[in-house]
Amino acid sequence: MKVRSLLTKFGFQKRSDANTGAITEALITAGVVVNPAIIRLGSDWQLDIDDWVFVSAEEVLTQPAPPAGHSELPRGWNADGRFDRLAS
Repeated sequence: MKVRSLLTKFGFQKRSDANTGAITEALITAGVVVNPAIIRLGSDWQLDIDDWVFVSAEEVLTQPAPPAGHSELPRGWNADGRFDRLAS
């Protein structure tokens, strides 16, 4: 969605540090992530008002840790030899 649309969904007409911070905080509380961030970083806005952002549910993908001493790589992980070429 566009930054402008996100602001409108929250009832804001213009972008400010206060309202982008409030939007970001509300979304984080609801488990929603905006990427890239809509807040100002430094003295300049990183995004234009008509730039697109991705709004998605925050999901923590966890995988169980392999057993201690387990170092087996998945089959075919270097089937095309790409990592061998990078190493050389």
